[in-house]
Amino acid sequence: MAVHMRNISFIGKWFLPLLLAGIFCMWSVGPGAASEEQLQKAAAEFKAKNFLKAKDLYREAYLAAKSGALADRALFGLAQAEYLLKNYSEATLNLRRYVANKNAAQRDEALFMLGSSLFLLNKLGEAERVLSTVGGEFADRAQIIRADIMLQNRQFGLADTLFSRVDKKLLETDNRAIYVQAMLLTRKGQGKQAIAAIDRIPATALRTEDLRVERAVVYLLAGRSNEAIGMLRSILQAPLNGMEQVRARRALFQAYEQLGNAAEMVKIGAELLQYDGKDDIRRRVIAAYDKLGDVENALKQASQLSDRGLKSLEIERRLRKVLEADSAQ
Repeated sequence: MAVHMRNISFIGKWFLPLLLAGIFCMWSVGPGAASEEQLQKAAAEFKAKNFLKAKDLYREAYLAAKSGALADRALFGLAQAEYLLKNYSEATLNLRRYVANKNAAQRDEALFMLGSSLFLLNKLGEAERVLSTVGGEFADRAQIIRADIMLQNRQFGLADTLFSRVDKKLLETDNRAIYVQAMLLTRKGQGKQAIAAIDRIPATALRTEDLRVERAVVYLLAGRSNEAIGMLRSILQAPLNGMEQVRARRALFQAYEQLGNAAEMVKIGAELLQYDGKDDIRRRVIAAYDKLGDVENALKQASQLSDRGLKSLEIERRLRKVLEADSAQ
């Protein structure tokens, strides 16, 4: 019995301090320490351009931290990784959360990425509003995309004005600035100079910065339609993402319209309308069917116009043609 008590006393003498030390360690290595370690691992993966792995680690760190400075850092890293992976919808959600904090450390960069993501998602109005709020070192880059938005809205004078305010040094380093410059040159009838400018962008940068379709558009506007069509067909065989696919279809539709190829217009138009059912595109498809003398499909497309007044007008116009053709027989 005495031996048994001595054993218990011996075990208690050594086990109790170890147990207390273990509990203390559990308290000291709390969520903050775990998140910091995860952030360091995520940053290392990000630096190595392993963005998919970085994204997962940043998400784990964000969920572990829940709130505070560590959570903000993790959320920014997560959004940045999504952005570079071209997951623009997911990036937008996380960037909105981040910029909601007016005191966020990297708010200007986050606003720039948010505006860029919205732009690439074709939400041009919202993108322009967000980009107009960007300050600091990202202000000029935001101006470049705003100028691009004005080009797409056919506000060429405003595009030129916005672009004229950008630091010209960016023309040596910023590939989207080079693209916008090329587009403005095409609008001034300087096609050769525009091609020379856009061809300065390396092929790898065209892929990583989502500028492959834009290069084809410059070629198209510079009068090199067949080369532009070849580029766009190649992109559609292996698009980098869904948005690039839609943009390539839009540009290809424009190319065939420019060439007056109604048969190809209706083929591409049918595919495009599955993603973009705007009346502008549908009316151009209707015009192509008219050119082909296909009244039936022109009427089908006219019946799907969202503007009721326009729908009635287009249907009435084509029914009148049918009646006139019947009476002539």
